[in-house]
Amino acid sequence: EQLGAIGLIYINKGDLDRALGYQKEALTMYKKAGYLQGVVNVNGNIGIIYQAKLDFESALERHNEALQI
Repeated sequence: EQLGAIGLIYINKGDLDRALGYQKEALTMYKKAGYLQGVVNVNGNIGIIYQAKLDFESALERHNEALQI
């Protein structure tokens, strides 16, 4: 959960690229661990980052992935 939390800090600072990197690392770890709640939360966070970057297609994909779990 630490990587996801660090990513959220970077979201709040406006460093979206660094935030995305931390969120993707957290997603990989959560998937390997089978921690579904973490996968859902991080996919939502990644969707928010893509939305802030005006990449609405990727944002929608991430939010839909979170909803399917």
